[in-house]
Amino acid sequence: MASRKEGSAAAGGGFGASKGKGKAAATGDSAVKQVQIDGLVVLKIIKHYQEEGQGNEVVQGVLLGLVVDDRLEITNCFPFPQHTEDDAEFDEVQYQMEMMRSLRHVNIDHLHVGWYQSTYYGSFVTRALLDSQFSYQHAIEESVVLIYDPIKTAQGSLSLKAYRLTPKLMEVCKEKDFSPEA
Repeated sequence: MASRKEGSAAAGGGFGASKGKGKAAATGDSAVKQVQIDGLVVLKIIKHYQEEGQGNEVVQGVLLGLVVDDRLEITNCFPFPQHTEDDAEFDEVQYQMEMMRSLRHVNIDHLHVGWYQSTYYGSFVTRALLDSQFSYQHAIEESVVLIYDPIKTAQGSLSLKAYRLTPKLMEVCKEKDFSPEA
């Protein structure tokens, strides 16, 4: 488990960003002040991208873990499977519940604490990402989104950052008012 800690930074006009390979300081008013990521999680995210995300494909998955005091510990993850529009019978919610049930049976942390997504050259802030993170953070206050950039990682330094929506952006998303005045 890595334990390097770096300072926090604001990004994306409302995202609280956490930088670092292991522990990271998070911003915002939540009880979570640090995000700690197990090495297994990092390896699984990288492996998921290498197996399914080549080209322009974005990979996504679920983060599992627990909250201890002011620290969010991400201890495991699993990928969302790639499927096409033709897979009408595929139910993502059912898939997630079945995976979490299976993990609980083998005594692995199974609390949903966020999600991850790959990106290219740091270009990831979209309306879909904001809506997804709003849904996660509205349901689970401590949740984060981990953004993995394989291109920057290939240049020699792991690019994996944890983000949360700030309280102000949570209000804007709640009201669905994305005008410049908001």
